[in-house]
Amino acid sequence: MAQNTARKNSGALVPRRTGGQDGLGWWVEQYFQHAVTTSPPSQQVQRRDLGLFLRYLQAEEGTDQRLAWTPRLARAFQLHLRQTLTPEGRRAWSDKTIQRILAHLKTFATWVHTHQPFPLGHPMATIKLPALGTGLEVDRALTAAERRRLLDAADLLLVIDALDVAATEARRRAVRGTSASGGCG
Repeated sequence: MAQNTARKNSGALVPRRTGGQDGLGWWVEQYFQHAVTTSPPSQQVQRRDLGLFLRYLQAEEGTDQRLAWTPRLARAFQLHLRQTLTPEGRRAWSDKTIQRILAHLKTFATWVHTHQPFPLGHPMATIKLPALGTGLEVDRALTAAERRRLLDAADLLLVIDALDVAATEARRRAVRGTSASGGCG
């Protein structure tokens, strides 16, 4: 499906929540109502990603208030995504998934910041989204034992190669010595 890039209600203003409330849950609803134009399956993924952050914010700060979302909290969330392990001891989210989550969060933060600036600045401004490589995640592709065995085998090849070079050099010296000592010449 092609992504629709036109903006919904492009001239519509986002109303402030009444009663002094400024919760990010409310901002998420406004965002989907006024700005998100992707397909329903994409919106479902976006909602899940933003919900993951809102649950983290609630657990860490005890609130979903917009003012609690700071650049320091955004970096802590990024670290949380990278360090969370499954019960089996593997990372809970792949690098590609973390990149997608942070990209959705960054887009949302930009939208909120344009309507109601964050006091400490855009919370995601310092979060860099590095280009992903080939998709091979070495840390997850091999177990620690497999990685050690592979590196040991590579080291052994270097030793064998060094021994082979030394043996070849010794043969050359022996051949030169033989021909220099009285061979035909």
